[in-house]
Amino acid sequence: MHAQLRLLQLTSPSLPIGAFAYSQGLEQAIEQKWVTDSKTLMHWIEGQLKESWLYSELPIYFHSYRAFSINTAHPKEQTQTAWQTLCAHWYASRESSELRAEAKHTDQALRTLLKQLTPELAPPECDNTPCPPALFAAACKYWKIQATDGAQGFCWSWVENQIIAATKLMALGQTECQTHLSTLIPTIESVCIDAKEITLEQIGQSLPAVAIASANHEEQYCRLFRS
Repeated sequence: MHAQLRLLQLTSPSLPIGAFAYSQGLEQAIEQKWVTDSKTLMHWIEGQLKESWLYSELPIYFHSYRAFSINTAHPKEQTQTAWQTLCAHWYASRESSELRAEAKHTDQALRTLLKQLTPELAPPECDNTPCPPALFAAACKYWKIQATDGAQGFCWSWVENQIIAATKLMALGQTECQTHLSTLIPTIESVCIDAKEITLEQIGQSLPAVAIASANHEEQYCRLFRS
């Protein structure tokens, strides 16, 4: 029960790590009319789950989870290099300066928060390659949250943040948003299961439309979300 409550704490939209300030290209996608209604919104979110989260965020989370020592949430010595490679690979896949800035901000905010909540938690710094998936895995391992449960929570928090962003940018009602979240649950479950089998050699993703949307958002004339 303690682990479940810790997971709820980690995935709460009120957790002050700043992710809610970013739309990850969604605001620009709506501005460009790539996303215009519920159908295209679902396509935008589900596409990223299947083409990005399945091959990048979630495999890096799972490989990091396996690498961490449960006592200190620090990589075992023999897996330190592999862990650093994972972080560098994930950061390199952030294809715009906006996405990289978000990675740095949320990683540092989560790291600071975890140090305040549990000073004994000791996830290592990783040069200048922040990696929220690995840091989230460290917290899950330390708090004895099962790997799959943590992955689902991590994935859910991103999906919920995208839906919340959409409510600020589109005419979506509360019931409609809950319907979207419910519809995406099978996809979340599926990608979390499949991501466990992705090898280190298979990790990698590129979503040109998301990268273009994020890059253009940096110079969008009027915007609600941070760049």
